[in-house]
Amino acid sequence: MYYKEKNMEKRNTKFESVFGDSIQVKTLDFFLEAGKVSFPVDALVEEKEIGKSQAYETINKLIRENILVEEKVYKKKKYYKLNLKNLKTKEIQRMFHKIIFLD
Repeated sequence: MYYKEKNMEKRNTKFESVFGDSIQVKTLDFFLEAGKVSFPVDALVEEKEIGKSQAYETINKLIRENILVEEKVYKKKKYYKLNLKNLKTKEIQRMFHKIIFLD
């Protein structure tokens, strides 16, 4: 997920196709794909090709909504992941799995 070929054409995921390709949807898609694994902002920026300031703004919003949590700091980088204790997050995750397994 985090590492990809530079010449690959970027396509919307099934989740983005349903909910749109806003920065918030791209961010949710990234962390929903990751599941329990935490990532720094740089990984999100590279994978979803969004601006760093937009990524931080969106992550902070999702933290305020209790959907994401900061898990750790490693080498001066903060790592974030889904807050799987939150009922709203669990519901979003349930919808994500239904959408990606359709067809």
